[in-house]
Amino acid sequence: MKGRRILCIFAVAALLLSGCGARRADMDKKGDLEYETACGPDLPETLRQKIEEEKAEPFLAAYGDGQRLYIALGYGEQESAGYSIQIEEVYETEDAVFIRTCLTGPDEGEEVAQEADCPWTALATGYTEKRILWEM
Repeated sequence: MKGRRILCIFAVAALLLSGCGARRADMDKKGDLEYETACGPDLPETLRQKIEEEKAEPFLAAYGDGQRLYIALGYGEQESAGYSIQIEEVYETEDAVFIRTCLTGPDEGEEVAQEADCPWTALATGYTEKRILWEM
């Protein structure tokens, strides 16, 4: 009986550890992903509506039409205008698309509107059903 309990504990530990290993493999870069930035009029209406609904909070939204994949992301409401999002890296892993971005604020001393703003950006790439991982 005691032997079965130990075997069961080792089996559960092995499953948990193998799951962690699989998660780590998601980050292994397979190659850069070609993309282009997309602005409001270039985006599908469904995605534009989703952006409007979600932009006050940090969000990641995607829309695929079978040929193109559109990905929009935003950092939520900022205290003033003058913020922008830089896309630093976009690449594929075995089963995911990985996007790394950075939010930049206005330069010191730069005059900007003192009303809240919700910066977001979007990109378009070839269609894939891979999941999307975003690092802010």
